[in-house]
Amino acid sequence: MPPAWLVARPPRRRRSKRIGMGNSMGALSQLPNIGADTERLLNEVGITTFACLQKEGSRNAWLKIRAIDPSACLHRLCGIEGAIQGVRKKDLPETVKTELKEFYNSWK
Repeated sequence: MPPAWLVARPPRRRRSKRIGMGNSMGALSQLPNIGADTERLLNEVGITTFACLQKEGSRNAWLKIRAIDPSACLHRLCGIEGAIQGVRKKDLPETVKTELKEFYNSWK
């Protein structure tokens, strides 16, 4: 019998990004595209849970962030929308990206 360290183990299952969307601190950073800085900004504007983020929507959430951080960019807006949809921002449909870009440009 081979040593234990040579025995093949089943691959580890990755935790879904959808886990942890409750009220606990750090829950938003478990979403795709949401890092510590974006989570901090969302919390500062009163968005602390995934449910709040969904209800607010990406555009309103971004506008609230922009009110306290004028450097809020198109990438942050797309990231927030991707988080709501549960996808990386690069995987958003082209139509959504175009709509978000038009929205962003209207606020430049």
